[in-house]
Amino acid sequence: MLDCLILIEDNLEKYYKENNNPKGIQLILDTLDNENINYKLINYKKIQTNTKGYIVNNKVYEFPKVIISLIVPQPNDKHYKNIRLEFEKHSQHINPYNQVELVKDKFKTLQFIKNEIPDVKTPKTILLNENTNINQIISFLNLPIIFKPNKGYKGEEVKLLKTRFDLEDTIKNSPPNKYILQEAITESFGQDIRIVTASTEVIYSIKRENNKDFRSNRNQGGKITIYNPNEYLKELSVKISEKLKLNYASIDFLIKNDEYILCEVNSFPGLTLPLSQIEKDDFTIYENLKSTILKKLIF
Repeated sequence: MLDCLILIEDNLEKYYKENNNPKGIQLILDTLDNENINYKLINYKKIQTNTKGYIVNNKVYEFPKVIISLIVPQPNDKHYKNIRLEFEKHSQHINPYNQVELVKDKFKTLQFIKNEIPDVKTPKTILLNENTNINQIISFLNLPIIFKPNKGYKGEEVKLLKTRFDLEDTIKNSPPNKYILQEAITESFGQDIRIVTASTEVIYSIKRENNKDFRSNRNQGGKITIYNPNEYLKELSVKISEKLKLNYASIDFLIKNDEYILCEVNSFPGLTLPLSQIEKDDFTIYENLKSTILKKLIF
């Protein structure tokens, strides 16, 4: 039986064949090699499944012990969904397909967490639809208002709407059910806190700050520093990841005075910080992450 089957897509397949993997991907492969874990990378488009195993080039293979998907964001197609759900009946996995799909939807995630943990604080949020009323939005959220894709990431397409005209113009030019309007936590402009969890542990925490933009994302110019969260924030982050059934996640909080406000959850935080720490000969985050995930996957 194969220990680990790694699902990839076209670009990563090309990089792998050229021995030119991105640093984060290579770190994962090196870890599996160092742990003597037998693995194989296969483009998910080439895979079929049935109840007996997975099929590549008309040959049937036994389901592996573990599957890892190195495709971010998760493909939004029926084939990927079908093979993921079939693999999950037979193989261990880090984050379940359905839970990854849930956290891709920011509006549903905030609703879910608010229902599961009533005392968690979240920004007031509206899903933009064909019945959205300008007056009701302003009355409920107040200006300025944050506008962003419901299923976006890295701070892309996120806007700060300061006036009624900005709001009207943006809504007029935006398709319904794809964007959310959110209360602007002005005290947290340009800064947030990210807590990264693996299994039931906090692996590391960072503060992201941007003095040139209200968005703190690294892709928008934000700078990161190691952050030491208090016990309340650690416990809340673990509780959120447990409710969402995510074994590897990042939970982002905005800061308003002494309050922490849940902004969003991501199912694959990336490896930027572990890699940067390794370059400084500090393997603490990497070792904690590796041991926690490997233990979860029962290698």
